[in-house]
Amino acid sequence: MHDRWNKQFELEGVEDEFDWDSFKRTCRSKSDWQQIWFAKHNSRIGGIRQNLVRRKHGEDPTCPCYGEVETTDHIYQCTNIKMQDTYEANMEEVTSHLRAISSKAISDTITCNAIREGRDCALDGDWDPTLLNIAHQQIGAGQRSFTGGLWPLAWRTAQQDCYAII
Repeated sequence: MHDRWNKQFELEGVEDEFDWDSFKRTCRSKSDWQQIWFAKHNSRIGGIRQNLVRRKHGEDPTCPCYGEVETTDHIYQCTNIKMQDTYEANMEEVTSHLRAISSKAISDTITCNAIREGRDCALDGDWDPTLLNIAHQQIGAGQRSFTGGLWPLAWRTAQQDCYAII
């Protein structure tokens, strides 16, 4: 399993920097349909328009909202207003959850926006260099590993440190 996901996430050479035990627990905790979606999404074989055209189940590979070719990456990064509203609503829930279980520094270091927007993370204020390094590692690993629950090993240590403070 480890080798397969290294290849899917394109992590060759840096795979030892990530928390594979947490990734496995995350995978096992998902419902059956979530596991299927996750595997299809990260293998790039899901029912997106580009694949439907390739399989001759559709004729137009472009996103109906935006006009670009609809790939698995585009699904996550589409800038259409309806997609943006859905994304923001879900991010509010994620941020609230993180603020309830961790420190403000961790909840504000969410790299999801940076990954979605294809940019480096930018944080206001003077943040812990460890958290900033974790965010940069996660952004480097990309949206597939992020949505899959694969985080840098340093994340586990940072979380444990915050729990000790709380």
